[in-house]
Amino acid sequence: MSVYTKVPPHQLAEFLQHYSLGQLEQFAGISDGIENSNYFVTTSIR
Repeated sequence: MSVYTKVPPHQLAEFLQHYSLGQLEQFAGISDGIENSNYFVTTSIR
């Protein structure tokens, strides 16, 4: 698996507050890739 950096949900939610992307709903590491940590992120605007 190519997720090298674990991101806690609260830290990602705080990071997303700087963008107009809505609230964090869920996220999961992507197993593809060779060098970087990649995540699928789902948000919703409320």
